Amino acid sequence: MSIKKVFIINAGKKFLQAEGILNQLITENSINFFSNINCDVRVTNLNKTYDPEIEVENYKWADLVIYQTPIWWFNIPFVLKQYFDVILSLGRTHNLAKGDGRSRKNPNINYGTGGLLKGKPYIVTTTMNAPKSAFTNKNEFFDKTSIDNGILYGFHKTHQYLDMSHLASFHFYDVIKNPKIETEMEEYNQLLKNIIENKPAANKAVYN
Repeated sequence: MSIKKVFIINAGKKFLQAEGILNQLITENSINFFSNINCDVRVTNLNKTYDPEIEVENYKWADLVIYQTPIWWFNIPFVLKQYFDVILSLGRTHNLAKGDGRSRKNPNINYGTGGLLKGKPYIVTTTMNAPKSAFTNKNEFFDKTSIDNGILYGFHKTHQYLDMSHLASFHFYDVIKNPKIETEMEEYNQLLKNIIENKPAANKAVYN
């Protein structure tokens, strides 16, 4: 995989007790990783204003899109949902998608196949208070439903609609009560290294 242009969206919103510090730290780690291998990096911080037309162009420009987001109340934060509502709605007239893929002759098939981003890869990295065991243990809160198959199901369908390809996920668990940020950051960087080096473990969507 040839990655020379990376677009990073930081959804670490400053809100009430949340200061966005950890999400900014992970975003800066990603910036440094790709800058150090001579990639051109663009970053949008959702705490700041942005130009929707430039954001649409960033999607088309990038070889890889990376999302850095907290998980709030079992979902993405409202600023990221708003970002999708604004940018992707504009994208329907700016070559991110051409309708929903159906024809009026047979409207019962092919919904969600109108994307125009042709398999463009994306990575999603999350932070959350829940421990990993809440997702992996049968009798715990999420009943063995993974983040990507549960909390992020709609998020991934949004990108499938655009014909983007889910390359990998990495989740920072238990960041308040039992943080392991240093260890998880090393694991995240190894994941990025594997992707850049086209190692077998990076050929399909990877979850931690």
